[in-house]
Amino acid sequence: PYIHHELGFHYYEAGRYALAIRELGSAIAHLILPSQKKQKADALNFLGVAYYEQGNIDQAVFNWLKGLSSDPDNSVLQSNLAIAYIERQDLERGIGELEKVVAKNPSDISALSNLGAAYLKAKKQEKAVDVLARALEKKKANISAERAVDSGGKKMAKLAEEIPESAIRANLGAAYLDLKRLPDALQELQKAKELDPQNYSVLVNLSQVHLQLSQYDQAVQMVEQALRLKKEDPYLYAFLGQAYT
Repeated sequence: PYIHHELGFHYYEAGRYALAIRELGSAIAHLILPSQKKQKADALNFLGVAYYEQGNIDQAVFNWLKGLSSDPDNSVLQSNLAIAYIERQDLERGIGELEKVVAKNPSDISALSNLGAAYLKAKKQEKAVDVLARALEKKKANISAERAVDSGGKKMAKLAEEIPESAIRANLGAAYLDLKRLPDALQELQKAKELDPQNYSVLVNLSQVHLQLSQYDQAVQMVEQALRLKKEDPYLYAFLGQAYT
């Protein structure tokens, strides 16, 4: 099984996912001893990611769930499963998996950031603010979650990479905007814009904040910048009409 596992890993690293699936499947079929549970979970994780990269999310989820049955506390499997659930709009399951990861690894910036973004999508803004603020605090302090590695020292296949500060601030600003905490929203969105000036969502949210603060000139400036990125968006023209009136 170990030869198939190594071949599968190298095919995965090379982006040859069909071959990775074949070799990892062979490895998994022979990993049957209780002492091999963690290796089996590792192989199932890579197998799931290979399917995910092919666009087969259902098979990815199936294999990650099998992996968790072998290694129930595997945070990488839980993180990958969470991202798949969120992509399928199953926010509650995605949130549930990310909450498990954060409970075990409270300094995992990636998990905190993704959990905050999921809370935001689920309209749980207060929770989003709490988690995103924690992620930002750890990001600023340069506290990074320890990279997960398997027993052979290889990186484990993890979909959730560390989130840039601009994205954390953008989501935090959006949550503050939804909560009508306009000064806080303005502060975070302006910082997000400094870090990522071409972020369309940040520009749109900034325009909303300025409009609600009756700062009409600044609102128009943000919309005009957004129009340079998406000239055909009818929302922006409607917004301009609202701002001018």
